[in-house]
Amino acid sequence: MKKYSLALLLFLFAFSVPVLAQTEPVAPKNPYRNTKVYTSDLLIDGAKLDKRIAKYYAEPDLLKMKSTKINQLNYLYLKTYTVIGYNSLDAEVKKFIDVSFDIGLYEKYRKADDKAIVEVNMEGKKFTVELLSRSEVLKTKENIQ
Repeated sequence: MKKYSLALLLFLFAFSVPVLAQTEPVAPKNPYRNTKVYTSDLLIDGAKLDKRIAKYYAEPDLLKMKSTKINQLNYLYLKTYTVIGYNSLDAEVKKFIDVSFDIGLYEKYRKADDKAIVEVNMEGKKFTVELLSRSEVLKTKENIQ
């Protein structure tokens, strides 16, 4: 009986070690808080929230937002970057930027007190954005009603 118990423990241990030794973090399947996909902007408390922003917030939280918060979020996601050479881009890339581009995925490149230049390659569309600094964004955001 002891031989079988020991053998079983060794067998289980042998298969568990590789699992325990994994060092790569496993990314969540959906990094957003809201799995619902919106096809148009949302009207909340009399203010329009861009549909690209909604995926970052759980639906109950969206419904509780006040118009000031909506206006601040629209500023953060839509006005805190500039597409460099926008006028020279082809119509397909411009449409992608205007309708689908999500700056939230590039927030990690924003610098504390300086603007940052970031090369974007999303869904085969290539362009460059200049991100405002965090300090400039926060200063402007506080004044939005």
